[in-house]
Amino acid sequence: MHAPSNVAAADVEQKNQIHWIRAKIDGVLAFSIWLFLLGFGVGTLTGVVPAIIVSRAPEDSVGIASGIYNSSRTGAGSIAGAMFALLMSSLVTSVTVGEKTSSISSFTSYATVWAICAALCIVIAVLSPFLDSRRPRAASETPAPPAGETEPAPA
Repeated sequence: MHAPSNVAAADVEQKNQIHWIRAKIDGVLAFSIWLFLLGFGVGTLTGVVPAIIVSRAPEDSVGIASGIYNSSRTGAGSIAGAMFALLMSSLVTSVTVGEKTSSISSFTSYATVWAICAALCIVIAVLSPFLDSRRPRAASETPAPPAGETEPAPA
């Protein structure tokens, strides 16, 4: 009689292990999907924003516009990194492992950083339709016709 209960207990343990493995796989899959989406979005912005800036800059100032963008991006990244590090180091929790107690960043600090990033993304998404990509170039910005072609006569 004891053998069937041991088999039933082993069966329950095996089902629990399978459930745990499935939960871990689902968590890794969800995390991987979010990482892919984040990487795709950041990669798209990293490639598109400089092109938009250069295309909207006057032809004689393309290098200046590109340099200002790159410097601004680097400076803003440095400031944001410092602010997030300050935030995460101020919201800590204590963890005891064995006899050693350590302070680590709390879940609230991570959630706050991601909430700030999400809010900035929403603000940018709301404001982006107001960027007028059809800004007319001034007369001095109008490109000259290619060599050998003549300009049409004014009407």
